[in-house]
Amino acid sequence: MGSRSVSPEVSGLTETWLYYKPKLSKKNGFASSRHAEQGHQKGLNMNGKEFDEIFDSGEDVTHLLDLSTIRRPRLELRKVNVDFPVWMIQELDHESTRLGITRQSLIKSWIGERLDEIIKNRTVLLDDPTD
Repeated sequence: MGSRSVSPEVSGLTETWLYYKPKLSKKNGFASSRHAEQGHQKGLNMNGKEFDEIFDSGEDVTHLLDLSTIRRPRLELRKVNVDFPVWMIQELDHESTRLGITRQSLIKSWIGERLDEIIKNRTVLLDDPTD
């Protein structure tokens, strides 16, 4: 069984989905070593199909998940170095101080707003029936 997706979170540019991997062990078929011990005592032997059934029935499966494997596609971070003229850095610092946020947060926010605008305009142009 591969990754499963959970409800989307709407974030800035696009919807993002959280992916997780269930704590299933190929070795013993239990959801985790902790569950293997508990399962052994309670007779629980959970495989992927049983996990899917629990998930699909709407029961809480959080305790069965290895939350350290969660990832958010398209929101992984990458470092980018950008050179700015001194006057731009001074203005960015002034504005970020005024707003009480870091320079990096200000830059990311402004770039995000601009990209949202571009994406919105691109969508409008694609939906234009006059073409």
